[in-house]
Amino acid sequence: MMERKALAPWNKYKIGAVPNGRWQNEDCQSLEKVYHVAHLRNAVRIVEDGKIKQGLIYDKSKLNTSRVLVVWLSPNRWYNGSRYGNISFEFDFTELVAGKKYYWVEVMKEYTPHASRILITSEDFDSILTPYDPTQGDGPWFYDTESNSHYWNGKYCLEFMFSRDLPLDISQDVSFIDHHRTYCNMKDHVCADQSMPKEDVNARFIAYLIAGTDAIDTRLFTRKSLRGSAPAEAFQSGMEHIVQLGARPRKEKRWGELLAVDDLAIVTAKAALLFLYQDKKIEFKKMVRQFANIDEFIGCLKAIVIEKFGVDKPTLRFLDD
Repeated sequence: MMERKALAPWNKYKIGAVPNGRWQNEDCQSLEKVYHVAHLRNAVRIVEDGKIKQGLIYDKSKLNTSRVLVVWLSPNRWYNGSRYGNISFEFDFTELVAGKKYYWVEVMKEYTPHASRILITSEDFDSILTPYDPTQGDGPWFYDTESNSHYWNGKYCLEFMFSRDLPLDISQDVSFIDHHRTYCNMKDHVCADQSMPKEDVNARFIAYLIAGTDAIDTRLFTRKSLRGSAPAEAFQSGMEHIVQLGARPRKEKRWGELLAVDDLAIVTAKAALLFLYQDKKIEFKKMVRQFANIDEFIGCLKAIVIEKFGVDKPTLRFLDD
């Protein structure tokens, strides 16, 4: 009797048929972008460092005692919110995996859905891990060499562990997503972001970028437009929400005398933004109300953004709406 060949551990999570045309099958979806999601304070540190730094693995992974340092990325889009935070850094998958080695790590079956994990690296892990060949199409990640296209099985969670720092100059975008209302990976801490609307987290993050640090690459937060260099979508929505928070309640009549062109205007506006970053909304509004009206605060905000991020003034007209 012939000996039966054991199935590879990834076969259970094999992708389905490659879609014909634009229609995406749940079990075979296009894999173009991957994301690293972080909580607010971690995202601020990432921006200040200019990269996502490798870290130790702390969960029940088979690599948690190996001292292997990794950065986590995933193509997953969280319908019920992410347990990893609100701020998502986007990367081009093809660029990240080109010329690398791939290893199957494990499946975390205690997760719902199950989470398959694959290590992407330039190092040799043959002695402790099984190499994974994405061109075979027998697992959750498939690379079609003929079309130069990547696919993944969206019925399950897919996690990539990169054994390198990821500089933000190769990141393509930053976006804001909901935090899961029940689950958070910060098990040993009380998560202040968990119950907060993503719009508020967005505003706090952008407030810090504007007022809290100069150690950032502003190119990630701007885009070319017909009107010139413009704020990226997440940056734009963050500024809009900052203005909304500063203007409420609209019936408030007690405003100060500060104008956008006054010497103390920029200092006052930055102080307000730092209060907002710290989630001190009362103090934030008190500082905003040192201005003569919300339009003067907006004018000052524009001046700071134009100077720091190099955006062109016509692209900021949305703040006048």
